[in-house]
Amino acid sequence: MHGVPDIVVQCAGIAGNSRFVDGDAAEFDHMLRINASGSAEVARAILPAMRERGSGRMVFVSSLAGLVGIYGYSAYSAS
Repeated sequence: MHGVPDIVVQCAGIAGNSRFVDGDAAEFDHMLRINASGSAEVARAILPAMRERGSGRMVFVSSLAGLVGIYGYSAYSAS
């Protein structure tokens, strides 16, 4: 990486297709870790350098599934 980025856009995520009662607990935990904690880890990695430089922007893109649950995608909607 050459320097500090001016802007970071975070929109990555993963989704699984299983009902909550049928889904694997490890898969549920994995999706929560990637979708929620992943964004926080990127911010923790980049923000100190942006603060030191005194500029920069972070944009977090979410999903409508966070407001309206989608049948079969409970872990994705929860994250």
